[in-house]
Amino acid sequence: MTWLRETWLPLLVGLAARVAAIWVRGPGINDFPDGADYVHIALTVFTDHRYPEEHYFARPPLYPLLLVPAAVGGPVAVVVWAKVLNILAGVVSVFLASRFVGGSSRSAANLAALTVACNPMLVYFATWVSTESVYTALLLAALLLTRRAIERASAGSFLGAGLGLGLMILCRPTAQAIVAALLAALLFFPHSWSPGLRIRRAGLLLLSCGLTIAPWTVRNLVRHREFIAVSDGGGLMFHLANSDFGRRLEAAASRQEYRTLERELYHELLPQLQDLVRDLGPSARDRFYLGRSLDWIRHHPSAFGLTTLRRLRRFCSPWVSPRAYTLKMVWVSAMWLVPLYVVGLPALGARAVRHDTMARLAALVVIATVASVGAFFHSQLRYRVPNVDVLLGIFGAACVGGRLQGVLANFRRMPGYLVPARAEEMPGLRARRRAET
Repeated sequence: MTWLRETWLPLLVGLAARVAAIWVRGPGINDFPDGADYVHIALTVFTDHRYPEEHYFARPPLYPLLLVPAAVGGPVAVVVWAKVLNILAGVVSVFLASRFVGGSSRSAANLAALTVACNPMLVYFATWVSTESVYTALLLAALLLTRRAIERASAGSFLGAGLGLGLMILCRPTAQAIVAALLAALLFFPHSWSPGLRIRRAGLLLLSCGLTIAPWTVRNLVRHREFIAVSDGGGLMFHLANSDFGRRLEAAASRQEYRTLERELYHELLPQLQDLVRDLGPSARDRFYLGRSLDWIRHHPSAFGLTTLRRLRRFCSPWVSPRAYTLKMVWVSAMWLVPLYVVGLPALGARAVRHDTMARLAALVVIATVASVGAFFHSQLRYRVPNVDVLLGIFGAACVGGRLQGVLANFRRMPGYLVPARAEEMPGLRARRRAET
């Protein structure tokens, strides 16, 4: 197969890096807080035939439902299968990244794939029972399908793109902001489409996406008698970010103070908030938290503005926050992210300006992520990595690979006496030089 011959090195590197990381940390270790919930959901669905929702908010269904088949072997089997799934999703992401920069050279595509294969945060996330690996693969696949739909302008391709976007939302509901941005973009480009065609294609995309998540939405309606597209939790995350707690968290001056506030969140604030909404359904809980946050914003407009700016600075910084992470993690992230930003941001912007469809889609994902999760919600770096860092790495590597290919091409066109000859050609080369002199 041609694609395997062309991308075997990035695929092998991505596979080896994830297997090694999981082996070192332990295939059966489940030390990520969200992981306990996902394992509990998988076991409960398998044994009790119901979807548990005993957390502060309901977990989105796609990832834990993928873990259910392993529940026959117990909790450890679910953890091991989750990490196998993360490895498979990571390898798929590497392959998709190589197809992301269409029209580029093979070296550019391989370098783009290597940035996903070697991304230290993606490799580390693969050791968790969490959605990052699966979501990254779904994001890249959905963007590739959307690009194909825009280029082909066929109804079937838009239905396929909507399916990919719907699966993204079922894995991470924050992807709804990305889908909204892509739908808005379809109404404005490409310019060759008539207004009627844009509306019809955007409608097909929305219809397909809606039908993908509809079974779960109907389930929520039957279960809770309330409309919840996928899951609640948005109201709580908005409240944690836009409240006195959010202001204190973003103003924390040291790692010790930040950790103290995190302990306060899990041991005091969240139990208190849960008591306040114990008798409410998921949709009503979201409305309750949203109302409390809007009241706080009205009474503290200056604090809201300052807190939002601090949150954006932390979210968009090309290294992880020294308050939330160790100094070692800060340096490791800076060594990876600073070059990524320096090369990736200009490369992505330049391709978007040149009307590159994929670059424009990627730029929309970056903007929608920063403007929603980054600015207004209580979120961590792991929400940014697939939507921002991975895309910047792909386009930055494609730029470097294209330049490298150009240099090599120019090198091959240089005059013979400037090109190092192969060993078997040296005698003839020396004879020609003696004859010329």
